[in-house]
Amino acid sequence: MGTHQPLPSFLPVDNPTQPFWRTEPHPLDELRSTEALPGQSDIVIIGAGYSGVSIAYHLLKHLDGHNKPHPAITILEARQICSGATGRNDTNSTQVSGIKGAKACLSYTSGTLWPYKLILGLLSKVADSPAVNVQAFTPVTSVVSDSSGHIIHTPRGSVRTSKVVYASNAYTSGLLPEYSASIVPCRGICCHIGIPEGKTAPFLPYSYGIGTKTGESGGSYLISRPDGSIIVGGAQCTFIDRKDQWYAVIDDSTLIEPTKDYYNDFMQRTFKGWEDSGAYVKEIWTGSECFQAGGYPLG
Repeated sequence: MGTHQPLPSFLPVDNPTQPFWRTEPHPLDELRSTEALPGQSDIVIIGAGYSGVSIAYHLLKHLDGHNKPHPAITILEARQICSGATGRNDTNSTQVSGIKGAKACLSYTSGTLWPYKLILGLLSKVADSPAVNVQAFTPVTSVVSDSSGHIIHTPRGSVRTSKVVYASNAYTSGLLPEYSASIVPCRGICCHIGIPEGKTAPFLPYSYGIGTKTGESGGSYLISRPDGSIIVGGAQCTFIDRKDQWYAVIDDSTLIEPTKDYYNDFMQRTFKGWEDSGAYVKEIWTGSECFQAGGYPLG
């Protein structure tokens, strides 16, 4: 009898924390276009988040616009569709006042969205194309290249291709170890704050980027949702000295210990008018993004 080989440690864990964005699963969340993997594909995209899905969408859209044939595209995702950084992030935010003790503020045009719904919406536009084969729960364990192309290995079989797109964000250096010093996974934390039933959330008209009282980096970023609830994350100032909690960490199954309780009364102590709101953390989760050595995110 054969023995089951353990999966590489650089792969996404199979029991991640649950982000608010994934509380309403899409019908394509666990999509497998075919029962078996295709043995051959013109293009293999590793990762079904913002980068991976949007590449497939825009490639087909571009080819359609020029009346060109579609290449065979296979998208491989280790977990469910959009279950990595795209389904865990907050969004870019806008700084504006209303914050207790604010010393300065600036404002600019910004926007918010539901990232999971955006990506699944894009996927739904190409999933029925005979050129696209999507395989959820199919982690890539290695890529072997030779003179004729590349072989993508997974626990479910292998796919040969001439082109590989690494849309794997924090997990990239696991497949491309030559980039381990220049592309580094960094774990962050985010949460969804709600108001008790029967109470009305004080109106917050903007998105926010909130610095620290001491002026150090690592504050919070915040968006308000149409129902009055809040998505807020960041707080790197509370764990930046604990590198074991965030630096080169891809485990999103646990919370960041120094920060797990930080947002419990965040709205009450930060915003005017929220003191008696009863605001509380409904969901809290972690996720890993990919950063260059200079500290800038990739994506």
